[in-house]
Amino acid sequence: MSSVLGKLNLLRWALRKVMLPVRRSDLVLDVGSGGNPYPQADVLLERYVNPFHRAGAKLVVDRPTVLGDACRMPFKDGAFDFVVASHVLEHIARPDQFLGELTRVGRAGYIETPNILFERLVPYDVHLLEIMLIDGVLVIHKKPEARPDRVISSMKIVPRDDRWTRLFYERPQLFHVRYFWRGKINFVVVNADVDMAWFGGEDAAEPQVEAQGEDSLIRGFVKRGIRLYRRTGGRAPVDLAKLLVCPDCRGPLARSEQVYQCQACAASYANAGLPDFTKKIGVRA
Repeated sequence: MSSVLGKLNLLRWALRKVMLPVRRSDLVLDVGSGGNPYPQADVLLERYVNPFHRAGAKLVVDRPTVLGDACRMPFKDGAFDFVVASHVLEHIARPDQFLGELTRVGRAGYIETPNILFERLVPYDVHLLEIMLIDGVLVIHKKPEARPDRVISSMKIVPRDDRWTRLFYERPQLFHVRYFWRGKINFVVVNADVDMAWFGGEDAAEPQVEAQGEDSLIRGFVKRGIRLYRRTGGRAPVDLAKLLVCPDCRGPLARSEQVYQCQACAASYANAGLPDFTKKIGVRA
């Protein structure tokens, strides 16, 4: 592929983020939004404030943002019309629980991950799963170790061979899974009994994230235009209080200036700057 065609293909790939099948009236959640959330998203869910886990990229909070665990989302059943989960699934040790949460809080959505070819050629030690889309089914393989195929990973084919370098970086469609769902997610975990004890945990892991370049002028203009379009036209501002529930028991929450407290199980969570459901801060006496 020539460099010109390669650049055009990369531009087309980048524009996928602004071409989701959502209506203007849809309420959209971006799970694991990080430093580059989808422009159509109305609400962002992220686990980490610290940029360490995003290789230095700052957390973007330009719209209602909640801190929480994607496997225990603090949202009501069916709260969203569409849920985006881009480059999140491959980091999840309990894929069935995570995918169940997506279908619990949303009616439809989009999942994007590196595929198994990506993972074998350019392995990431913080990725726990290898994924392929086959006949409309997400086929999930739990990694028994950080680099299951040591032969291929040791060869470093992509950085050493110019042909593979061009193919890998100019044809990302070949090395990613893109999956749209409505109502249910079709998936199978082919080795569900595998113990991933080799992984030291997110807090111990070195940040290894897929490289993301800065927005071009065209991409930046389009993304800002979509955000402006969704903010205008009579759409009511998002009221997080109407969407949130306790992540443990899904009970209703009472909100004060600094605390969200569950009225069912008495768990309390911080509400200082951003609602933080990543850890409890206390319970009622």
